[in-house]
Amino acid sequence: MKLEFRNHTPIANKWLIVFSGINKNAVDKNGKKIYEQHAFHIPKRWISVKWSRSMIKQMLAYMALSDSEGNAGVIHLDTLATYIGCSTKTVQNNNRTFEALQLIERTELWSNLVCIKLSKYRENFLDLYTSPVKGGSLTSVNPGSESEEIKYYSRTGYTTIKREAMIELLGLLNVNELRIACRSFYLFEKEVNVGKNSKAYLTYNDLKGILPKYYVFKANIKKTFKYLSTLFNFKTLEEKEIVESLSKSPESIPLQLQKLKSRFIVSFQLHEQKNSRLTLQEEIKEADSAFDLFFFETKIRPISNEQKSSLISEFGLAKLSQALDEIITVIKGNYSQTRSKLLDDLESTPVNSIKHFITSKKVQLS
Repeated sequence: MKLEFRNHTPIANKWLIVFSGINKNAVDKNGKKIYEQHAFHIPKRWISVKWSRSMIKQMLAYMALSDSEGNAGVIHLDTLATYIGCSTKTVQNNNRTFEALQLIERTELWSNLVCIKLSKYRENFLDLYTSPVKGGSLTSVNPGSESEEIKYYSRTGYTTIKREAMIELLGLLNVNELRIACRSFYLFEKEVNVGKNSKAYLTYNDLKGILPKYYVFKANIKKTFKYLSTLFNFKTLEEKEIVESLSKSPESIPLQLQKLKSRFIVSFQLHEQKNSRLTLQEEIKEADSAFDLFFFETKIRPISNEQKSSLISEFGLAKLSQALDEIITVIKGNYSQTRSKLLDDLESTPVNSIKHFITSKKVQLS
């Protein structure tokens, strides 16, 4: 059974923090010590266990397999175990741990087949809430919904990871490389995508707070980023290089001073083809002509750009374009009960109808 990952996987930033390791060092904010667990509103139970390499990769896989409701679907545990590089028994043990942490709902089928659903998907895994929450702010409409009336609030936001980048994450063999990669994805989202800096920075003090003492040496960090070079362009900076690089940054002086206190820092950028935000914008532009033809031929009401983005994020441009073409073929064909029902569904719930058409396995990429 093949594992079919989302084109772009949204992951709450608090999960990237959990996977990378909670920073043991507090940050001074207006004279008050702030720890990451509290800043990201991470439940104690999530960090009551030690997140091993297999646990991190298995949870990342479930996120990447899930639809907009958190349904990861039917999974063969042998296939998953092979993919993330562990035994089937380890995957089963991890599932029991995830259930105890109230993170998944599991339905056993047969012959190591299970159906997985992520519990409270939007709140737990996307950091999205339908009503105002303490420390939260209004973020956007729900991109995966038929209704554009639903608004969401978020405390610390989420990061999206491109399918190709996710596959590389799941292929990492060293837990510390995996942790650094997760931290780097969060920092790139925070400092580049949101902060509008040209680069993101990972400091020695950051690394010292999240990694084992034996690992936090410059040689190890350089070696790690070489293993991550297919994801990130990086450069290790010291002394004068740090000052020169930060002087060009639009960051506030206090944030720059925190970085200047570090022995060395790693400046990095995500490769363009692995940059989820960048590639999604390009995919949406490419999909416009396919959607225009689809709405013209079917005569159904157009959907919003946010809903188009949701479909592309979940299924990818190639599969979505093929689905739209196949739906047009059905609609333009002779009258049938299938055609009639499809038209009715498209008129009432176009987004869900397109999703159902794809997930019903009618669409197989040639």
